[in-house]
Amino acid sequence: FFQDLCPENRFFGQLKDDFMGYVQRGIKEFIREEIENLLYEAAGRSTQKEEIIEPEIEPEEQEAESNKKIEFTDDEREGYYILKSILREVIDVARITYKDTASYCNILLDGNTWKQIVRLHFNNKERKKLEIFSIDEKGNKSSEMIPINNLNEIYKYADKFKEILASYENLNIDT
Repeated sequence: FFQDLCPENRFFGQLKDDFMGYVQRGIKEFIREEIENLLYEAAGRSTQKEEIIEPEIEPEEQEAESNKKIEFTDDEREGYYILKSILREVIDVARITYKDTASYCNILLDGNTWKQIVRLHFNNKERKKLEIFSIDEKGNKSSEMIPINNLNEIYKYADKFKEILASYENLNIDT
């Protein structure tokens, strides 16, 4: 059947190769996050996936309670705006979004969790960290944790942020 649609079978080969690349990157990212969560748990820290069993709470109280746990802090907000000011030179800033979790604030391209630019680990006021993402020539994503003393240090890594954006645009990742 498929050969009737495309006798040369090149289209399906390329589609298969593209799909396999996405799947491999997804599996690597999943494994990395699971290992990270296990390490956090082993160190006695909580993760955003940890389930907490609590007595039943009214919906209004539950919403207020969940808002307390995940708070878009002033430092995260300022870091987000610093990143937008850096990246406005190369992209429409409306494409830069964030997703806050209990342990970090994820800065994303197009609101896509597969297109992470940086994670702001600012919930510990004494030890702030940037987790800067990069993609190699084969399309494998990795990250580097960088401790910072103040928010102005974010500007030092402007080139890395622009590189990851360029990588996403060149790879055209739509997952």
